[in-house]
Amino acid sequence: MFSLFKRKRPKIKVPQWASFLTPDQYEAFMAAIRAYFSEIDLGFREIDGVLEADPNDRGLSNLGLQNLAQICRQLDQKEYLEVVRGHFNSLSQGDAFNVEFERVLQDFDKVKKYLALRLYPQDILETLGRENAIGKDFAEGLFAMLVFDLPTTVRNVKPEELAPWNLSEAELFAIGIRNVKYNYPFSIEHHQLEGFGCWFVSGDHFFVPNIVFDLQSYPQFLGANGAIIAIPHRHGAIIYPIENLELIQAMHGFMYMAQGMFQEGPGSLTDRVYWFHDGTFENLDYDISNEGINFRPSEAFVKMLGTLSN
Repeated sequence: MFSLFKRKRPKIKVPQWASFLTPDQYEAFMAAIRAYFSEIDLGFREIDGVLEADPNDRGLSNLGLQNLAQICRQLDQKEYLEVVRGHFNSLSQGDAFNVEFERVLQDFDKVKKYLALRLYPQDILETLGRENAIGKDFAEGLFAMLVFDLPTTVRNVKPEELAPWNLSEAELFAIGIRNVKYNYPFSIEHHQLEGFGCWFVSGDHFFVPNIVFDLQSYPQFLGANGAIIAIPHRHGAIIYPIENLELIQAMHGFMYMAQGMFQEGPGSLTDRVYWFHDGTFENLDYDISNEGINFRPSEAFVKMLGTLSN
């Protein structure tokens, strides 16, 4: 006996960590993950977007999948396996360098060129542990962390690794910022959108958000009343100089862009929008629903609006 009716295909449930993927994309992505690990004959399990590989000599252990999934989302599903293979092979190839790097950690002259200061979502400390990080709160929702920018990976600098260097955290942060500025150029373009113009900063590296450490070097970014800034992911930043009441129209489009780019990734950082003024980054509280934008400005922001003219 056999059924004359086609069985319905089971509905794929996309987990929260991959909510930006369609069910078909998610299924294709996980199929590519399984295919790669089958190729190298290595077992794994996936828990909440983190892949835990069985013991191996490839340097593969706990591996986050979200950024890789965001990259695949922008491609044809036929390309997923090639991208997955390239990603994990690159991690494996870098393991030998990392082993040698660990041997010279105490020699600051050999490691200082790899120092970088990188912005992360604040909740990274829940996973990493505040006691394992060297850094500082940068703005609401963001943590600036001292890292080693190695050829195939970026890892946190551990507190115990600082002792032989005999340098303050402030000195190390300055070196990290300077290294990134030297090693990673930005592409800066001005675009006129519907009703307002703004600056887009982009790059194919992980450190585009570092533009916020050097705003004073770009006078075109700053208006008489500062600037509105979004850094939704590691490859992009949006900046609007505040000069006049065009700001009201700009805020509407700006918030939609910030949230859309954050959801798209890869390397999502924050969907928050900040007002940079007087050397500080003030979070502008808002949310977006089916009814539109609900913006809750601070008293200082409302006062500043009152000083603007057309």
